[in-house]
Amino acid sequence: TDSSRFEMLAPSPGGKRQLIVRVWFPADSVAGASDNYIEADVAKGIATGLKLPSFALSHLTNIPTHSYRRAWLPSQPQRFPLILFSHGYGVGTESQNTVQMEELASHGFVVASIDHPYEAGAILMPDGKVALANPPFNPADSASLTQALAAITQLQQATDTSAMLGPLRTMYANSTPLDTSIVRWTDDTRFVLDQITAMSAPHVGGDTLFAGRLATDKVGLLGMSFGGATAAAFCTIDARCAAGMNLDGLHYGVAAREPLPRPFFIASSQKNTNVHRLFYERATAPVSLMTVTGSEHMDYTDFSWIAPKLAARTGMLGGIAPARMHALMNAVIVPYFDAALRGGTGIDRAALTARYPEITLLARSGTAVSPPAATQDSATTRR
Repeated sequence: TDSSRFEMLAPSPGGKRQLIVRVWFPADSVAGASDNYIEADVAKGIATGLKLPSFALSHLTNIPTHSYRRAWLPSQPQRFPLILFSHGYGVGTESQNTVQMEELASHGFVVASIDHPYEAGAILMPDGKVALANPPFNPADSASLTQALAAITQLQQATDTSAMLGPLRTMYANSTPLDTSIVRWTDDTRFVLDQITAMSAPHVGGDTLFAGRLATDKVGLLGMSFGGATAAAFCTIDARCAAGMNLDGLHYGVAAREPLPRPFFIASSQKNTNVHRLFYERATAPVSLMTVTGSEHMDYTDFSWIAPKLAARTGMLGGIAPARMHALMNAVIVPYFDAALRGGTGIDRAALTARYPEITLLARSGTAVSPPAATQDSATTRR
């Protein structure tokens, strides 16, 4: 609970901002049955947000994962690298990229996935109630969304950088509410990192699972869609970001106005490459841009695994096979953060593109400059 902020999106405003965080971590030993993919009330809430029958996603409560609630960190004295994850806007949840969370944990990372209340699909809150999406930016009711989507289509079809500037201005002129949301999500992320830092301090009282075990001074940021935009915003204003990765999200707020000042990786669906190119080209730190032929936006989630028939019916996925896409994502995400947080060798570009020829991978070194000072986009009391 962030006692410094009121919850502005709840049906009955007035309470403090509460965040739910699910943490995956490596374990030497586990007990009991593996955890199921999602809670029943959350599955029902997401279906409601997608305007589906309430039972449409009920099968998600019976999908077992490779994660266990009764598990313990390895006993050897070491500090584990930390990655913070944010989901997509409106229908996303903290579990939407479980495949990547489990893969990272199995390679020795601790991953904290943040639910952003009332702008996520559905969240099971501490009092047992389900917080459904109540976003201030409602695509179904937004006349400006039509103009923003038309501008995105123009960006996707642009043949050079100069042709992108006009549509980009139109897109941002019609997405002002999302600039407010990106501030809220970035503040959420900074607050969560503050709390995890306190929890991982040596000799902390109470729950000592992470006491002295996490490296929180330099962390990785990972996000999908609007969560990827949150990763970019955090890395623009917070020096604790060692490196960030955006899974096919546009940039908003400070990250749309300022060049990326810290190492960053942008993963794009096939038709969104042009949308990301401007942010890639103007970065002032080392940056990569990956495009996956045959991918659509939702291929960067678990959607193809957990709802294949629904995915096929709605046309929300590209032609790439689910197993192929997730293997590809893991082959990029793990070595990227291994290099940034543990000094590993990083992505072998030649080997990666030989194994996955559907990948186009660009990389460039930026010119180092001082990152922008904290602005109204961040809570100035948190650094």
